[in-house]
Amino acid sequence: MPGYIFKGGNLGNGFVFDGVSSYIEVLNTNHTLYNNLTAISASFWGITTNGGNKLFFLKYGPDTVQNGFSFFSNEYPAFINFSNNETLYMPGIMPISTDTNHYVFTWNNIDGIGKWYKNSILNSSSSPIGIGATIKNNTININFGLWYGAPQNWYAQKCFSISTYNKVLNQTEIDYLYKLEGAVPLTATANCIGDWGFNQKYGIILPDTSGNAQHGTVYNANTSLGVNNAWVDAYTLLPIER
Repeated sequence: MPGYIFKGGNLGNGFVFDGVSSYIEVLNTNHTLYNNLTAISASFWGITTNGGNKLFFLKYGPDTVQNGFSFFSNEYPAFINFSNNETLYMPGIMPISTDTNHYVFTWNNIDGIGKWYKNSILNSSSSPIGIGATIKNNTININFGLWYGAPQNWYAQKCFSISTYNKVLNQTEIDYLYKLEGAVPLTATANCIGDWGFNQKYGIILPDTSGNAQHGTVYNANTSLGVNNAWVDAYTLLPIER
């Protein structure tokens, strides 16, 4: 019977979003990295601690614009607007959990199927949508933990890692991102367009280590050294399926 073994967390550190006012913003300096995409994948390590319609990874226009995408919402694992005016509402709900989990979302315009994985296992697939289309372009900043709309919503959780790719990650690449062991798949590395490791222990800057300089700025959080610091050690063990 399948079970779980545990090994020490090697994700580095993390950041606690308080669900009240803290968020991280990545300016749109390199927003063209997400323009005209025919495929996308997003990877997320974290602990989801609250529910409701609160979006975590967001690059989305105002309510009247409907351009862009969001990932890892408690409403939808993914929500994408396409150039042909179709919209993907990914089936499933991000679980509220005190455990650290790894999630991956993928989509491409060849078969139009969105896929959502939890801990390296396919959780759900969408109906074909956006075939031959691209993700709608916009110049909106990327936000972690904050919805732009009115009223604004904030998202409470611990986040250890986020990365995005301009391709569909295959099972080998997803397994690597989940288990964090073995050889790094070169295809995933080459197609990485954003990589935020949340590894520092203090400060207001969240570095992007993809080489694309999409550095984030922390707002409304205690980023100094100390007990109440929003930056935390990755003390949580990682569940590795046996």
